[in-house]
Amino acid sequence: MISLFPNKKRALGLTEIIIALAIVIAAGIPILRMVTKSRTETSSSVNYLRAMELADEAIEWASVSKFKDVDNLKSLSGTIIEVNGSNIEPISINTSEVTNEHWKGSEIFEKDLKYSDQYSRAYFYREISVEPVTSKNNDFEANLLKKVNVTVKWCEGYMPKNINLASDRNREIQLSILVINDDNLFY
Repeated sequence: MISLFPNKKRALGLTEIIIALAIVIAAGIPILRMVTKSRTETSSSVNYLRAMELADEAIEWASVSKFKDVDNLKSLSGTIIEVNGSNIEPISINTSEVTNEHWKGSEIFEKDLKYSDQYSRAYFYREISVEPVTSKNNDFEANLLKKVNVTVKWCEGYMPKNINLASDRNREIQLSILVINDDNLFY
């Protein structure tokens, strides 16, 4: 058949457009789910890393403390955030006094340190417990070892009802360390 309009191009019909759109949507949904799941898992991994950092920080405190002062670490238990009105902010970090005479006048050491805002997002809560290690058979001297347990709890995807209660968190990790009393060792 001879066309009266040889240069006329055929346009897409409504059915073809709807089919093409359905194919694009069908292909896009799995990609969208994959991106969303990847983002959620990345956020979860970052929270786990932050919890490990908080637990490791307390373990390091225990490892450098004098044996008689290890029990004082329990006082550092609690939430890592504080509520100021409608704002949630990380708490300040306790710092010690500079003892080296050469560093006392310098600006090397911050006096008012705070945790990063990244610690506020998961409502971290750290519990530190200290217990003496005893032996039923008296294999070693009493007051020689103490076990320091550090538990960090946090929320994954929600805000706790009470930020000062550890029980309102759905994720946790625990690290432990044995601290030895060097004063009781004979070399």
